[in-house]
Amino acid sequence: MEQFTVQLNNATCTVCIGAGVLGRAGALLRQHVPQVRRWALAADEAVSAFYGEWVQGSLRAAGLESRLFLLPQGESAKTPEAWLSLCRRILDSGFDRSCGVVTLGGGACGDAAGFAAASLLRGVPLAHIPTTLLAQVDSALGGKTALDLPEGKNLLGAFHQPSLVLSDPACLATLPQPGWWPIPPCWPPPSRACGATAARP
Repeated sequence: MEQFTVQLNNATCTVCIGAGVLGRAGALLRQHVPQVRRWALAADEAVSAFYGEWVQGSLRAAGLESRLFLLPQGESAKTPEAWLSLCRRILDSGFDRSCGVVTLGGGACGDAAGFAAASLLRGVPLAHIPTTLLAQVDSALGGKTALDLPEGKNLLGAFHQPSLVLSDPACLATLPQPGWWPIPPCWPPPSRACGATAARP
């Protein structure tokens, strides 16, 4: 696993990269965001089928509580309606300032759930588990969060830096694009541990 720290004016972000990072999510969250013991896991509904149970199991093993909240796939997650629904569901679960938000999915999921973390209770800790290549190398870094409006993309948002970014290249093995195959070091993907399957094209 490779690890580096991004030092900003008023925040520090730790980035962990490597095969197997997904399975260590709970231990790494506990290590790098020790003040949070309860996480709202905001996941793309398709990605959750592969990795949701796996990540929640990792958090449980580390002694952390979590609750799963699903978001629509892709840009549908970035509507004000989807964002408001996510915020209300999180608050209805008893979420308070001692809790944090961890995202599981691509850039749209990170944008929407990141904006929820920036907005809930005037800002709570945020962590990202990006599962697409673009999210791993771009959108999960830098604290960009945003929603789309009828007038255009990314018009409502905030900068809210994550405390931790966990990038596991094994997640790329379940992407639909045939161009990603083969990825020998990442096969089988960790989702096999929670009963999901990913067929080679």
